[in-house]
Amino acid sequence: MMATFWKWMGLLGFAVHDANEPRISDALRTWGPAHEGLALSVFAAPSDDKSQPPDLSIALKNLGTEDRVLLLTDWMGFYTVEMDATPNQYAELSRKQALAKAKNKVTIKAGKFVETDLPLSLLYQLQRRRTYTARVRCELGLISNEVEIGL
Repeated sequence: MMATFWKWMGLLGFAVHDANEPRISDALRTWGPAHEGLALSVFAAPSDDKSQPPDLSIALKNLGTEDRVLLLTDWMGFYTVEMDATPNQYAELSRKQALAKAKNKVTIKAGKFVETDLPLSLLYQLQRRRTYTARVRCELGLISNEVEIGL
């Protein structure tokens, strides 16, 4: 079941990284306030396609000393991006579909994080030569740091 979920996320253009091989290291991240032993971070990461806007690299960190097992909706339903850009129809449809699906078990090792990349160009109507501000919330009551995204 989880393999199907990850394959589906990949087909949609999303990438989820294990903290053993993070795309953006912990040292480069700024974290939002801790809540119940967890913290959330957002980072504007260069897209693999240099002609596209950056991706939002979102990380959920376990600040505790023991592994955490969480039951979560799909990432599109779990995270809410607050950004001063207009979401496109694909973003709205993806979020509704994610919220309707069953929850998945995710294990976050003690002191580690899971990372999710959201391709901004797939989800938002963006204009070149403009700077956007983004922050992320999740269904666990966490809020991330704020990040500026220059195009």
